Amino acid sequence: MEYRSIAMRIAMISYLISAMFLWASAQVFAQPAAAKGYLYDSTVVAQKIRHANALAASPLFAEVVARLTTLQTEMHKEQVVSFGKDSSGITIASPIRSGNFNNASLPGIHRRFADIHIHTSEHPPSSGDIYGFSDQAIADSQYLRLIVTPQQTIYALIMVDPKAAIAFNNKYPRRAGIKKPQADGSTTFYQPTFPQELVDAFNRVRGWLGATRAQSLAYLLIKYKSGIRLLQRGEDGHFMMVHAPAE
Repeated sequence: MEYRSIAMRIAMISYLISAMFLWASAQVFAQPAAAKGYLYDSTVVAQKIRHANALAASPLFAEVVARLTTLQTEMHKEQVVSFGKDSSGITIASPIRSGNFNNASLPGIHRRFADIHIHTSEHPPSSGDIYGFSDQAIADSQYLRLIVTPQQTIYALIMVDPKAAIAFNNKYPRRAGIKKPQADGSTTFYQPTFPQELVDAFNRVRGWLGATRAQSLAYLLIKYKSGIRLLQRGEDGHFMMVHAPAE
């Protein structure tokens, strides 16, 4: 009688475990579309990371970074290069174009698919980088923007959702940068900035949570559904997504 009681208990436990497994499985497959979107986003991020890694692993990329670094050291101005494809599909680079201390315009090149510029400080991508990249990548979602600092930290911007980027631009339109006349008669054009709401959020994350500038930017891009993600190249030469701090 005791053995029968033990067997019945085992059977009941097995039944409950099976029922719980079936219920959990049903919950997984019944996830709403929004949850599935996270998996889609991860897949897109992985594909874009491979794209950035492939470009950054090329000898041409290393040569361009070295030339940008040398010129920035000499001139103390941003320098920019565009990457394109020749008629055979081989990656090519444009001549370097010099800008001012915080801005530079893109050089033209055949079938441009990426650009890279060097900052004059150790700061990650700026608001102007975000809006300028958005303009390029909404038209071509495979487009890459890379930013290198004088100490050779390399960031990349990738587009994961062009529709979200369009909505972001409409909801949080860029504020025009100021124009400042110089003593030599020239005019320095400052890059566009984020609306005050985003500036406040950026400063809050840096101040309250002790986040880095890169982490704070990643926070903005995710929190405000920009459709853009920030990558940073690691010591192993591979890019990884910069994760935003939790509030």
